[in-house]
Amino acid sequence: KQEVGVDLSTMTYSQLLEVLAIFLARKRYVAVLDDVCDNEFWMKIHLSLPDQGNGSRVLLTTREEDVAESCFGHVHRLKPLGDTAAWQLFCKKAFSISNPNTTSCPQEPEILAHGLVKKCGGLPLAIVALGGLMSSKKLESDWTRVCNSWNWELSN
Repeated sequence: KQEVGVDLSTMTYSQLLEVLAIFLARKRYVAVLDDVCDNEFWMKIHLSLPDQGNGSRVLLTTREEDVAESCFGHVHRLKPLGDTAAWQLFCKKAFSISNPNTTSCPQEPEILAHGLVKKCGGLPLAIVALGGLMSSKKLESDWTRVCNSWNWELSN
């Protein structure tokens, strides 16, 4: 670990980018930029991520096609999870909290659970969020209420 050596809390965005560029100069690094929403952010920050030809890498995740295309690198498009993988992920999040040794669904809400997982369209983030929400629901009536009331307009 190496500290930057300056107080970052009082700096402007431009100053922070300058400090970042200086700090990373001649260093080998991996930078992970998760869920980048717009090109403007990438265009500002990529200038502060020097490419010294020393093996440094930047991994950027986005749901926006134009952001991915603007990043001057390889674009890897993730496909939605298949039914089996989606179900396993959901069960792991929804049911292993109360019983860490299980990733199976209790019999009572299983039909509702399958319907909920299907509505997630194989999107891992939606499945994990739904699994976390449902982990606290013990009654079938709670499951039915979520199934009937949740806004299912999911995208990306």
